[in-house]
Formats: sequence, C-alpha cells, structure tokens
Amino acid sequence: MWLPGSCEEVLRGRKHHGPQGVVKKFLGQDFQELQLQSLSQGQLFNDEKFPITANSLGYYMLGPSSNFSKDITWKRPNEICFNPQFVVEDTSRFDFCQGELGNCWFLAALASLTLDDKLLSRVVPMDQSFDPNTGYAGIFHFQFWRFGEWVDVVVDDHLPTKNDDLVFVKSKESNEFWGALLEKAYAKLCGSYESVRGGNITEAFVDFTGGIKDIHMLSNMPSNMPSNTWDMIVKAMEAEALLGAQTYPGQSMEELSPVGLILGHSYSITAVGKVNLRGEPVSLVRLRNPWGKVEWNGSWSDRSLDWNYIDESSRNVLRGTQEDGEFWMSMDDFQRHFKSLSLCHLNPAERLESRISGWTVQLHEGKWIRGSSAGGCRRHIETFWMNPEYQMVLLPNPNDVDLRSPCLCSLIVSLMQKPRDNQRNRQPYVSIGFYIYQISPETTAHLPSNFFMSEQPILFTPQFVNHREVSLRCQLPPGSYVIIPATFNSDEEAEFILRIFSQSSIDTREFDEEMHFSPFKPISKSDTTKDLIQEKKCEELFKKFATKDGDIDARKLQALLKKITEKHPEIEIPTIDFDACRQILVLMDKNCSGTMELEEFKEFWKRLVNWRVLFESADVDQSGMLDPQEARNVLRKAGLALSNEVHGLIIIRYGDENHCISFQDYICCMLRLESSIGIFSVLSPDTKEIHLTKKEWMKLTLYS
Repeated sequence: MWLPGSCEEVLRGRKHHGPQGVVKKFLGQDFQELQLQSLSQGQLFNDEKFPITANSLGYYMLGPSSNFSKDITWKRPNEICFNPQFVVEDTSRFDFCQGELGNCWFLAALASLTLDDKLLSRVVPMDQSFDPNTGYAGIFHFQFWRFGEWVDVVVDDHLPTKNDDLVFVKSKESNEFWGALLEKAYAKLCGSYESVRGGNITEAFVDFTGGIKDIHMLSNMPSNMPSNTWDMIVKAMEAEALLGAQTYPGQSMEELSPVGLILGHSYSITAVGKVNLRGEPVSLVRLRNPWGKVEWNGSWSDRSLDWNYIDESSRNVLRGTQEDGEFWMSMDDFQRHFKSLSLCHLNPAERLESRISGWTVQLHEGKWIRGSSAGGCRRHIETFWMNPEYQMVLLPNPNDVDLRSPCLCSLIVSLMQKPRDNQRNRQPYVSIGFYIYQISPETTAHLPSNFFMSEQPILFTPQFVNHREVSLRCQLPPGSYVIIPATFNSDEEAEFILRIFSQSSIDTREFDEEMHFSPFKPISKSDTTKDLIQEKKCEELFKKFATKDGDIDARKLQALLKKITEKHPEIEIPTIDFDACRQILVLMDKNCSGTMELEEFKEFWKRLVNWRVLFESADVDQSGMLDPQEARNVLRKAGLALSNEVHGLIIIRYGDENHCISFQDYICCMLRLESSIGIFSVLSPDTKEIHLTKKEWMKLTLYS
C-alpha cells in the first residue's frame, strides 16, 4: 500500500514508543513466509527485490553498461561446487578473503565480529543450511542495525561468478558460503554491490552492532607516548569494543608499501600482547589484512628475528607462521605506520549482560528541511537558530563522595546522516557536525536567534565532514546543555539520528514547543466604525452574488473577493485565486454543502481582515511574502505554538521554491491550522488521543 510520507513518519515516531527489540522486515520481505512459500511450491526462491541483473551489481563501474557486468554469471552454490555448506566446522576470522570488490573496510569489520560469537550470531543466524532435509529453499537471511532499528534482510543464493569462481568474497574452504551470502545481503541493504565499495571500518562496525563509532587520529597523539594508544586499545578490548585501523593513503589504490602494508587500507585489530625483549617490556598489537594474505614484514612479523629473543612459552602462544594475513607489530610501529584507530563501543541495550552495562544510550531522529530547520553552521548565524535543538541534562553521580565537586560525566555524542537515495554512496553526503552549548536549567523551549548571537559553544566537532557519521568523545560537569546538529551550508537537506552514550545519568529531549492554539480573537483597532462600514459593504456585495438559497460556490467567492477590491480599493485585499477559494470554502463550510452561506462568509471575513494585519506587520521587507522566520513570528502572534516538525511541513506545503509563503497560502494555512486543532479538540475530550471509525476518518480527511 502506498502511504504518504506524513503517515510513514507517524509510524516511525510510534516505533520508538513501542516494544524494544522488534526486528523490521527489510523491503517488507518475511523470511519464514517466503521460505514456506518456496517449499510448498517446490521451487527455489528468486529474490525479485534484488534480482540477478547488472542493476544489483551496481550503477556505474559495475553497472549495466560496464565491461565488468558483461562477464558475470549468477550461480547458486550447488552449481559452483559439490556439497555446499553454509558454515564448515566453525566460523573464524580466517574463513574469508576479499574478492574484486573494494570493500576491505567491510571485511575487516567482519573479521573483528567473528571474535565474539554472540555478536556474530545476531548478524548471521546459524540455523541455516543447504540441506533439503532442514528446509533449504534457496533463501537466506541476515540482520543489520540500520539507523536506529534492526532489519532482517532476505536474499536468494545466486552469487556473481566468473568462470565458475566467486568474484567477490570467497572462503578458504571452496564449499563454504556464509561470508559470500552475508556480503550479498549487505549489498542489498546498501542498494547494490557497487555501493559497498569504499568506506570506513567503523561504518560496518555500527551496522553489525548498533554501537557508536570513536575514531582517533594517531598523528594527533604524542609519538613518544605509544603507551597512551596501547592503554586505549586494552581498555576498549576489556569493554568488548570492536577495533580496527587504517593506513595512510598512497599515490594509487591498494599500493603496497616496502614494509608489507597496503596503503589506504583497513585492518582488523584482533589481539594485544606483551613480551619481554632483553629485559624491556614491549607492547604488541595483532592485526589482520582482510585479503587473507600480504603481511607486515618489519619487527615482530612472522619471520622477524625478534621472536628468538623472548621466552619460548610466549613465542609459542603469540607467534604466527602462516601466510594468512595476520601479523604482530609493536605499538611504536603501529603508531608510526597507521593513520587512525577506529573503535566501536557497543550499545548496552544490545549487551545487557556485558561489562559495559554502566553506559546508557539516548537516540533522537530528525531532519534538516530547507527554509525550516536547515540553518547551517555558525557561519550562517542569521539562520543558525533554525537548526534542531536537543536538551541534554547530565545528573550528578550519586556515588560521588564530594557532591560539591562532582566528577565529570563521560560522553560520546554521535551524529549520523542517512543516504540521500537508495544507493549508499551514489549521492555524496552533506558535510555535518554539531555544537554543544551550556544553558540555564530553566530553559525549556527552542532557543531564539539572539541567544546564538551572544553565546559561544563550549564544544563542537573540529570540522564539518561529508561522512555518514561524526562523533565526539568528551567529559562535561553535571548541568544542562543543548546539542545543535547542523549541516555546513544552510538549506542542505538530510535526515539524521543523534545518539548520546553516557556513563552518567542523563536525560535528553528535543527542544520543541508544546502545541496549542488560542481561539480566534479579532485584533482591536482604533477605527472600529470603519471596520463595521467595510463589513456592511461586503455583506451587501455577498447578497448580490448569492443564489436564491443565499449561498455562493468557490467560483463566486473568487469573483466576490475581486469585486470587493475593485469597488472598495481602500479595503486592500490581495488577489486570491480559484484553488485557494476552493480550500477556503471547504474549511469554512459548516454543513458540508459545498457552498458558503452569509454567516460563514462573515466569519471568514473577520479572519481575513485580522490575519491580513498580522501578515503586513510580519512582512518586514514588504515583499508581499513571508520568509520562514517571518512565518514563525506571525503564527506566534496569532496564538499558535507549533512544533519544529509542523513548522517544517508548513514551509514544504505552503512555501514556494524560495520557502516563502504568499498571502493567499498564508490564509489557507491559518484556516487549516484552526480547523485541524479545532477538530482534535472537540473529538478528543482529554486532548491526548483521538479515536475515529473508518467512515469518520474518510469524511475528515476528504473534506476538511
């Protein structure tokens, strides 16, 4: 069923108030239903939502017109090898090697995931096989965390091949396919295989776990203090975080350096260790190349002589001898040759039994809308106030001994934007970042523009970047703060989620206005006699246009308003076209007759005259249009307090290409708001919920 976006957003909003742990069916596909359907029909499943065509491969370099796609044949595992298995014996980080797809970041993250059976089994349901006796029907499924919710992704088992060989992920066992099928499911989630090319290891970490990314640039850490990096890695592993690292970029893609490292490449961090070399302690870190080959050849590599000078027991436990892509290196060399360290802190909601249960997570969804909530960074100070605002109250830790000097609260704040179309990386991300301001505990509403003119943020992301996610680790004293997520430029649109991980008690909410509507009251004017004379003239003209039954239709309403301005130019009513007159008539029609009677016209006329005064007072530049800020001001003066989301919808619905609202659209908007809030008030005695029959719902939506 096709549903308007407003309905979809209501459903998404209700999702966060519903039961936790619910897994969403990606593209509406139910694995069990499709499996049973295929079994009952005696046919292997063919996935129409991700068909075996070039479009599933990609859109450009791997797309329909590429040379790559011409040589591809899609085959099921039983057409590739004898006795295919989902998993051979057990899963491990050595199960798979990278194929022709540039997704080392994805596979490096997957290698780290295999180190934790519980995390892996959440993503890869292990009760799947190619055995017809246990329900094999050519269908498999996998689960990923996607922008605040877990989704179950269904795929058939057709895989891209060349000359009967898999072209993408391959297992070291020729008949094992869990890695290749997982890669296909992730490609479907991202839009195509090509959409999985290029990325950061933390992106896959987050999609595998729902955790929060934490990237540290090693070049910013003191080169003479690798112990700081070591301590960070050890603590992260103790907290069950996932870890990876990225090398410095080279002059060409996947360039091999003299020391055996691939430049511009992602590696998994799989272990740490300490040894004594000639009486001196040496901190070691173990990494893995997702290629499954090509290793570091410096100190503490597989063939390094350093291993000969440590005790035999440590050597037997740590040293590797196979060309499997895994190797050890010292912390000094790690900090010298790697550009960044990537951590993913797990969401405590997913690991309640773990040692990180002291963390809490707050999540908010939002969007930047042109002309409404896309205010840009502080360089656009005149519109910066329009950005969404989220209050964050950090509470003192009750375990603090000295409450007069409470401990700092540890936080990780993450801002993640959603792709701009169904392909993960076809449309470039906008540059995003956020600011944190300290505010008074008494602040309860959206901050006005003058606040940002005089106040400075206490923290902010160092730079705005066009990445999917930016994050900031910080420590703040207990108190009240506001987080402002923003795009670099104003009027850039995107949807986002804001997450705050905290080790202290925390309360967050979006700064938004409580919606209410003051009943219409005529604006008092000094020349009331003049008003009465104008109203009388309009009544006389109404009677001339009315039928014998005393009413007018939309076409006559348009003609009447035009005649009023022609005969009485002193009344000064801007032109209102036929479509607007039809909307006005419906909203003022008390008896659903499709016409307007005199009393209805008089009520409309009062509103028209009074709202015109508000319009003219708000139209500071006298352009005859209201910009977004002027529209907010005029709604407040009319007694309307509306949420940021509703303000955004008003600009979308009634604004022009420059987000400005004309007089006639402003009048229609005001009538619509008065009608909508009035309907809710009379049909909802407790002003909280409204209950309608299908017939009532159809009547209200079609004619109101």
